[in-house]
Amino acid sequence: MRTLIRSEGFDAPSALREHVIQRLAFLLQPFEGDIDQITVHLENCTASQPDAQRLCRITAEMRCDTVMVEERKSHFSIAFDFAVKRLLYSIWSSLNAEREAIASAVLHQHRE
Repeated sequence: MRTLIRSEGFDAPSALREHVIQRLAFLLQPFEGDIDQITVHLENCTASQPDAQRLCRITAEMRCDTVMVEERKSHFSIAFDFAVKRLLYSIWSSLNAEREAIASAVLHQHRE
């Protein structure tokens, strides 16, 4: 599983990059064989404003599907934490739907 981190509107500090990489590696370990690439896009949407929104978009390219989640919060670490939780659920749902479709097809073939 490859992990790409892209930032726009700011230079992502190495501590933030390391946090993202370590957290993804730990949380996505059960799905490692199903995911080809994870792309994390961090963007400082309105850098000139004091209440600027930070965007975190995570895209998981899997063998069966592509899943994307997006969160906007006041800090990158908060946006990332919310996004990664949603990503885990989306990946699980996508893989579960694929497994159910395969099981249904096999059962249908077996009945014929």
